[in-house]
Amino acid sequence: MENKQKVAIVVNYRQAAHLNVASIVADVPIFNWGSPGIGKSAMIKTIAQMYACDYNELRAAQLDPVDVKGVCKEVSGRTKFFPPDFLPNVGCQRTIMFLDELNTAPKAVQNAFLQLILDRQLGDYVLPKNVRLIAAGNRASDNCWIQPLSDAMKNRFMHIELSPTLEEWSTWAYRADSSYMNLPPASVLETQIKPGINEKIIGFLHWRPALLNQEGKNNAFATPRSWEMLSRLMQVPVGDLYLKAAAVIGEGCAHEFNDFVEIYSGLNMEHILAGKMDGIEKSKSSVVYAVITAYAHALNEGKKGHVAEFVSWIKSNQNNGEELLMVFLKCLSKDSLMGLVKSVPNMLKQVEEILIDPQGEKEKKGK
Repeated sequence: MENKQKVAIVVNYRQAAHLNVASIVADVPIFNWGSPGIGKSAMIKTIAQMYACDYNELRAAQLDPVDVKGVCKEVSGRTKFFPPDFLPNVGCQRTIMFLDELNTAPKAVQNAFLQLILDRQLGDYVLPKNVRLIAAGNRASDNCWIQPLSDAMKNRFMHIELSPTLEEWSTWAYRADSSYMNLPPASVLETQIKPGINEKIIGFLHWRPALLNQEGKNNAFATPRSWEMLSRLMQVPVGDLYLKAAAVIGEGCAHEFNDFVEIYSGLNMEHILAGKMDGIEKSKSSVVYAVITAYAHALNEGKKGHVAEFVSWIKSNQNNGEELLMVFLKCLSKDSLMGLVKSVPNMLKQVEEILIDPQGEKEKKGK
């Protein structure tokens, strides 16, 4: 059997369906990779039907750049682009805009779509808020002609590779319906996505700063944008966390991040806030960073703790106590920093430095 190189995290039908739903809720565009005839477009149509969404399918390879941007006409002595009628109008109901065969479109057409995918805008046209972008395409190993996506395009999508199993296909064949997907109820679409970055991501990147921004060697790779996308996806109660992470930051980063989240989630914060630190493995840096991040998040949420003792515990780290202390301070909100000064008065100077120079620019210039 020919060994075909995978282009993204490999998932089955159910996992793919859940990740597509998560992308719709979080408003994170998703690219579904896979060989011809496996049901990529059928899956998206089914999701649209299940959640009463309008379904707008575009065959990107059949379009010219001008088809995407629209026709230019003179209006009051100035030229203006009029968007094509396949773009949804303001006031439309919830819509899935499916860009099929996007990676078979010429580079000029892909570039025309880039602004729409990146900024949800084409010139003066703005994509309505309730429109979601989903794309699909075949792999080079499928003996299909493709035009590789640019790094800018790749980094605006989460990427999954659909690989059907006989068990799932048989279930669908016997039932002849979509129940095999086990999709969540329509109420999931009402999930409110809050701004800001999840504290687990912040803690992880303090521990592994090199993973904030990486080269685009694969379809999914870590950048500040993809971490923000992951933060949005983490708020959606659909889909596996590791699969979500692998789809936006790549499998290598996802493994490390998933391990960090497991450490974080396994912490007994009630004991830690009470000053019971005996069971914490200070020799493991991942554990220390998880504890610091979780403690800061607890204080930001209004919980009380033995802060002075915790600061002493941080400083007692022989290798990088002062560095860890600065990480802790940077994770605190302004109100939490003020509360810290009341508990640990000798921290006033360091807290003032964080408030005045949160990025540590003075320290960088000094070096």
